[in-house]
Formats: sequence, structure tokens, C-alpha cells
Amino acid sequence: MVPGIRFKVPMMIVLDTLKSTDPNVYRIGETWMRCSLKSYLRILDPILYDLLDPSIIRTPLHFKVQKRDIPGFTYERPFDQRLINHLLEVLLSVVSFAGQGFTKAAAGSSIKRSHYAPLVARVQACE
Repeated sequence: MVPGIRFKVPMMIVLDTLKSTDPNVYRIGETWMRCSLKSYLRILDPILYDLLDPSIIRTPLHFKVQKRDIPGFTYERPFDQRLINHLLEVLLSVVSFAGQGFTKAAAGSSIKRSHYAPLVARVQACE
């Protein structure tokens, strides 16, 4: 089992500290990111797995606003938008903290080479 998946809940709790305005709490997440994390990609696997939930079904739609065509989506059934919002906020805080190191690691790797087979299956199902 991939550590990012097995310890998802504790990892997400620590990653939440990167959003804190309290310097002592933020320092906990910062220390963990600098000392304990061997690969930024371990963070991505559980986040992407949840973001690619197959129960979230969307259909492309184009809106006309003041004679402009704006692409968007409609969702066929309700889903927990709070979870998606939280995951995106965590991802934003990680990217903000890690900066170019995270960007280079993410750009230089393929999701299809992930060690977490269910994530690879979800990605292939979305293609």
C-alpha cells in the first residue's frame, strides 16, 4: 500500500496546518514537509484519487453571456462540493509552500506510473 493512501487522514491533517495563520501551527506542517516527506508525489495520489471520483458526472455546456461563449459544465447529480473545495485548498497550500520543487516533480512524472493502481485505473477511465 502506498504510504500517502494508507496514512491519508493523518497526512491531510498535517497538510491542513499549511493553511493556518498561526505561525506555530504552520511550522508543524512546514517541518513535516521539509523533513519527513521523501516525495511530493506521495501527496498527490490521495488528492487526485478523490478529485477523480467517478460518481461526479459532468457534461460540457456552453453559456452565452453578453455575446460571449463561455465553456462550463453541468453536474448530473449532487456531490459533496465541500470535499472537493477542501482538497483544492490543500493542493493550493502545498503548491504555494513547495513552489518550483513541487511543480518540477509533478511535471516530470506521469500519473500512469503511480504505484497506486486504483488511481491509475481512475485516470484511464476518465480518458
